[in-house]
Order: sequence, then structure tokens, then C-alpha cells
Amino acid sequence: MDEIVRFLFFSPLLQALLLAVSLLYALMILAFLRGWTALRPFEKTCDDPRERVTVVVACHNEAENIPALAAALGQQLYPAALTEILLVDDHSEDATWQRMQEAAGRYGNIRILRNAGQGKKEALLTGVEHSTSAWIITTDADARPGPDWISVLMAFQKEKGAGLIAGPVEVLPAKGFLGRFRALEFYSLTGAGMGAAGRGHPLFCNGASLGYRKELLDLDPDPLRKDLPSGDDVFLLHTVKKHRPETIRFLRSRRAAVTVTERGGLVSFFRQRRRWASKSLAYRDRDTLVTALLVFLMNASLLFTLTAGFFRSGWWLWLVVLWIIKSVPDFMLLRKVTSFYGQQRLMCWFFPVQLLYPFYVVLSAVAGGLAGMSRKKGW
Repeated sequence: MDEIVRFLFFSPLLQALLLAVSLLYALMILAFLRGWTALRPFEKTCDDPRERVTVVVACHNEAENIPALAAALGQQLYPAALTEILLVDDHSEDATWQRMQEAAGRYGNIRILRNAGQGKKEALLTGVEHSTSAWIITTDADARPGPDWISVLMAFQKEKGAGLIAGPVEVLPAKGFLGRFRALEFYSLTGAGMGAAGRGHPLFCNGASLGYRKELLDLDPDPLRKDLPSGDDVFLLHTVKKHRPETIRFLRSRRAAVTVTERGGLVSFFRQRRRWASKSLAYRDRDTLVTALLVFLMNASLLFTLTAGFFRSGWWLWLVVLWIIKSVPDFMLLRKVTSFYGQQRLMCWFFPVQLLYPFYVVLSAVAGGLAGMSRKKGW
């Protein structure tokens, strides 16, 4: 026991390992920053639209969102004659089906379907199966696409020759500290995802704004991993990255941004993040696994040095050093991303969020890992 205590609190080797982790993390974030800068903004719209597209939206208990969603899709500048909109009801228990019927009656290019299976992934595949276009675009029922959304995506795919386009998503922060915390985390993920893509190593994307050629679903027997409750967007990205990486493009654009509003309290927020963490056990993409590991080790290192300081005060100096090494590149990346989306005011909350973030990351990772293992073992 004495040897363990000496190693934990007095070992130069351990200090060197913690420093190495923090420096690797900082270099990774700086690489994301360079990648974000490498993705030049694209704001063109399609000036000669000819290709037919299908928008697929999975809807579960979304009665309150359907009217606004239908209005946003109905106001698209891309020709309605070339746009097929499929709303797929995933066994809703509210008035979703009725609202979908009303939307279909109001907009001639909206068709409504019942999910042939169960869950969001089956709903999306049901929509794809009934689509009449080679290009599929997905969004969420609680998202609000701007009028240029489809037009910019289609102009981008035409110019870049893309097979899969990860579109931009902008979050409107809810009131209070939790709302700002969630918004900053969202933009940190946005910066990391687009920054990694700018370096040629895409990690994840957002199904609220995602376009792809239907044929890419044939690259794998189960491209969305239907055995898992979430992650349709990320697993499709990883499938395409494995088989056709040259077709992936990330779109950095304000005109094509889809807006979402974070809702729910602390419990629902943590459950969602635990669910995200639990699916990481099914990832097979090396870039994603290495990134997740570095993020976890960096935040776990901060918690360790904080705890160790109560046994040996010298560790609190290490806590400050590691926190600075982590925070400076985080701040640089987040400032770039929030400025691009016109959310600079969120940076006023950066330092309080940074203080709490290690607790949140480690707790959600552990809870998600346990949930993922229990699901695999059928507990």
C-alpha cells in the first residue's frame, strides 16, 4: 500500500505521464483549429437546380413541432417540384399523425408514412425505402432549416462532387447556466467535428443536417447499427469513411445552418449524454476512439490532480498547469466557432464551464460505459 501511495502522489513518472496527456490533448485541439480554418465558408445557392431530392424526417411524439417544421420545409427556395418531403411517424402517442396529415394537406410535396419497424433508425430507413430520389437529406422534427438549406447543400454537392455532406447545425441556448453549458458543449463538438474533417479525419456529424446519396446505404448490411438506440448519423459517417472516404464533405455555412433549441432539464440532459457515451463502445473508427480516449484522459487527469492535492498540496500546482494547457486551445477553438455562428456572448461562460467540465465528462463516460456493457451482456 505504501508503494502505491508513493507512486500516486510522489512519482515523477506519473507527473510526466499526466503532462504528456495534456500536451497531446492540446496539440489535438490545435489541429482541430487548423482544420476548422481549412474549411472555407460556402454560401452559394444552386442557380440551376435539376436534381430531385428527398427530405426524410423521423417523428416520435412531435405534434407541437410538426407545424413549424412543415412551414420551414415549405419555404425552401429549392424548387418544390424537385423536393419530396417524407414525414415518418414512429409510433407516436400524441397528435403527431394528425399534424402530419394537416401538413400534407397544406403542402403538396409532403408525404406521410408509418414506420415499418421500431425506433428512429427504422423510421429513417422506411423513408429512404419509399423515396424517389437518389439524394437523401435528413433533419429532426425539432430543427428549423433556413430557406436556403437545401439549395446550398445541393450547390455544395454539385461543386465538390460529394457523396455525403455533413451540414451545419446552430443551437439556440436556453436560459440559465445549464442552457449556456449545453450550448458551449454543442459548439465544442461542432468545432471538433468540423476541425477533424478539415484535417481529413472526420469523427462525427449531426443528423439534423445530413445529406447523402442513397446508394451509400448499400456499403454495409447494417450501416446505421439498428441494434443501438441512437447514433444513426455517426454510424453512417463511419460506414462511408471506411468504404468511400473520398466522398465525405463537411459544409461550413451560415446560410445552410439548421437551428435547434436545447430543451429539457439536467436529468434528461445527462441521460442523453450517457446514451451518447454508451454507443462509443460500438465504435470501430480509430480516429474517433483515439479522440474520445484523449478527451477522457485529459479530464480524468484534472480530477486526479484535484483529489491528489488534498494529500499533497504540490499537486494543486500541477492542476493549475494542466488546466491552463487544456483551456488555452479550447478557448481558441470555441472563440472561432461561436464567432462564426454569432454566439460570441457564450464565451462569457467559458471559464465556469471549464471548471465543471471534467466532472461532467468523467461521470457521463463512466455511466455510459456501464450502460453500454450492461446492454451488451443483457443485464
